[in-house]
Amino acid sequence: MKILSKSRKADSRINDDAKKKTSVLDCVQQTAEWLEMYSRILRDLRQAPSVH
Repeated sequence: MKILSKSRKADSRINDDAKKKTSVLDCVQQTAEWLEMYSRILRDLRQAPSVH
């Protein structure tokens, strides 16, 4: 039983590392998508006739 719990801990640690890596990649991808969307919005605002 003790051996099983040790290997389980190791597995969860490996899984945590993998999750961290994917979450960082997800964050980068999400940020890139947000920046793309933001720049598109800014471009649209610049092209739109300014209403004053």
